[in-house]
Amino acid sequence: MRHPIKYPLETAKFPLLLAGGLRAAFAHIASAPLPARLMALARRLDADRGRRPQPKLDHEQAKLDHGEAASKRRSHLGRRR
Repeated sequence: MRHPIKYPLETAKFPLLLAGGLRAAFAHIASAPLPARLMALARRLDADRGRRPQPKLDHEQAKLDHGEAASKRRSHLGRRR
């Protein structure tokens, strides 16, 4: 039985090699056409979203949805008890 060949691992280059490999894998997956069933489901969901009326927000709710509420919710995270 043959033993696998051992390559020296250069820790400085490893993250770059890993990132390049992941980038290539994701590009390959993203360029592949969607299966027919998934494409049909995406079309149905898009059509359903177009039929549903969008909820109307009042001015205060709109301000809260654009960041003020998030900062208010996160204000307790830095505190120790």
